[in-house]
Amino acid sequence: MRSFTLVFLLLASRMAGAQNFVPDANGYVANPKFHQLIKTAGYELVGAFDTLAVKPLLIAAPVRKAGKWSYIGTNGKAVGTSGIQLPEDQADVTYAMERPIPDEYALFQTSYNVISKKEKQGLENLEGSVLIKPLYDKVLLEEAYLSHGIIRVRLGSRWGAFRADGSEFLPVSYDEISLYRFNGMEENWVLKLKQDGKHGVASFANPQLVPAVYDEPVDQTGLLFVVKLEGKYGALDMSGRKQILKFMYDGISHKGAADGCLVAIDFYELLQRDDAGYNRTLFDLNSGTFSDVYKEIAYFSDGYCKVRKDSLYGYLDCMAKPAFPIRFQEVSDQTCGGKAIVRQNGKYGIIDMQGNFVLAPTLVLKACDFLRSYKEERGCNPVENRLLFITRDEKGRDKRYGVIDHQGKVVVPAIYNFIEMESVHDQLIQVRSEDKYGLLDLSGEMRIPVAFSVIIGHDQPGVYKVMQADSRYLTDFYGNLAAPGYRDDF
Repeated sequence: MRSFTLVFLLLASRMAGAQNFVPDANGYVANPKFHQLIKTAGYELVGAFDTLAVKPLLIAAPVRKAGKWSYIGTNGKAVGTSGIQLPEDQADVTYAMERPIPDEYALFQTSYNVISKKEKQGLENLEGSVLIKPLYDKVLLEEAYLSHGIIRVRLGSRWGAFRADGSEFLPVSYDEISLYRFNGMEENWVLKLKQDGKHGVASFANPQLVPAVYDEPVDQTGLLFVVKLEGKYGALDMSGRKQILKFMYDGISHKGAADGCLVAIDFYELLQRDDAGYNRTLFDLNSGTFSDVYKEIAYFSDGYCKVRKDSLYGYLDCMAKPAFPIRFQEVSDQTCGGKAIVRQNGKYGIIDMQGNFVLAPTLVLKACDFLRSYKEERGCNPVENRLLFITRDEKGRDKRYGVIDHQGKVVVPAIYNFIEMESVHDQLIQVRSEDKYGLLDLSGEMRIPVAFSVIIGHDQPGVYKVMQADSRYLTDFYGNLAAPGYRDDF
């Protein structure tokens, strides 16, 4: 989202004739003229450019001068800060204003009076009309239930429920009636029921949505009710009337829509146990079809899903069919840009999704997975994906670390004692040489020199907390090193 907005606003400003420096996806400007400009201006620190939540939208970077923060635009000039919260040199900056958390339920102004007769309770409205006869040990005016138009009553150890107009909703025959919210969603409030040790569910429109005949509390997973009967799980549709899956499984879980697939898919993982462990099958609710049986099934990403059959690994496509014959010793958890990492004969290589090698299995990769930047929000971007590999000595011990891209091109040569690609910032690579750390960008360019004993991300993107010879500093993308003026827990 940041990259799209930055590009859009920069294009608009160019059309208007403005001269702007162009930041990359990290908010860093590589143009040497900009570097000279900020040095001439005397800024101690320059943070990352980002889109500020003001109207009209504004691209700006925080800058610190003489210990005070302000903002500059992409033309290097100061911008107004009215309505913009300035960064602070604090260990933990809370940018969101503290707001009181509202009550989960709207306050309910009762229009009822509980009445008593011969030690039994009932209910009348404010006009004196009896809505619930005084036949019960307890009539409960509970804010949570009343907000859904429900009044619970108890007689002995049994529970029942009435609607707000006094009509019976559930007979007084249940061991438990409790309000429950499936999947934490506001629209998914129901009443969970327990009757003579059996479980069911009532919606506020249907008191018998799922009859109380099942062995365990009813669970909603995806668009199915998962229920257990005689030791096995099955599934009903959301009307509670149609059985979708037979009672033959040891577990049912929702895999969800297949990420990266263009077809309508809603996968569920079905477990069946034998002497060798669990067998797993994918069920597509939309088509009603089942996959083959596997020992492991991961989640879909970029249109493919990692699976294990016996001791070998491969991938399923969007139709839950093998993308190619399952034959590798190991594969990366997820694919990206139609590429995957595989292990064959103890070596790692890169394949396309037809199973052909892009990079022959000759490398030793430290981590068999892609580095993904903001994958959940932005999707898989092959340009930003890098692989960590190591060289080893003749005794098989780790020697030096480097980085390659998903096409097998060396981005960072194997010259470092250690590399951590996600510890400080998703789009930067932290390297260690002996006992000193530095930061590289994803193209392998040095951003912060290998000269510090500690590098920690600051609350302001583009600014970092570093330690050198027991002294603490703030530094930025541009090599500025400024004493922070406060003690911080490193």
